[in-house]
Amino acid sequence: MKNLKVLAAILPLISASCSDEYTGEASETANVVNAITKKSGVTPNNALNPYDFTGQMHNDILADLENTDLNLRSIAFIANAVDSVYSSNPGIISLSSGNPLLTARLPEITAMVNNNNLLPSVLAASGMRTPARISLSTFIDSLTLDHDHPYDQIYNQIISYEAAILANTEMNISEKRIILTTTSVLRYSSYEKKRKDKDWETSVTSIAASIAGSDECPALAVKMAATVGLCKNNNIIQ
Repeated sequence: MKNLKVLAAILPLISASCSDEYTGEASETANVVNAITKKSGVTPNNALNPYDFTGQMHNDILADLENTDLNLRSIAFIANAVDSVYSSNPGIISLSSGNPLLTARLPEITAMVNNNNLLPSVLAASGMRTPARISLSTFIDSLTLDHDHPYDQIYNQIISYEAAILANTEMNISEKRIILTTTSVLRYSSYEKKRKDKDWETSVTSIAASIAGSDECPALAVKMAATVGLCKNNNIIQ
């Protein structure tokens, strides 16, 4: 996805409706999780999560933009750049369920960037029901307490939680999509934070943006998380 020529001009995108559907839930998740946690050289992927591609795409976008000489001078500029990088990979777009533009959400993104306690407000506005909100909030809080642990421990916590969500018979498809998209972005972004020794609080802000976007679809979750994270990392507030 390293075709950065697309950044010279913002490509037109066609908005598409986002679906709540995903195919199948993992069977025998506990056994598979145990096998994954025993592997050596832990990497951030988890094939059991049907939204695993969202975390990978999030990190790919950040890698492309952080490795350029772009002057990330405003929230609008970063949002346009993220839209462009995302649109340059039609293979990934085809896996998601639509690709809404960030330009229509600049006021919302600006408010997120300037909110120092974003997670509670995003969860309160989420389309998830109360039990699902509490579940995700409690899990993120537990990771916040353990964020200084080695990545393999954090990874094991995340994939165990994902297995529990996949096996949960009380949550609906939309709630599972929101949570599994969020945990995928969290799993991949935590890997980068550990590798590059970056601030955990920035990661939590990105995760909150992911929750807000995943209410609509995975593509928006990825792009909002990347945009808010880049703004935070570069101290851009408007």
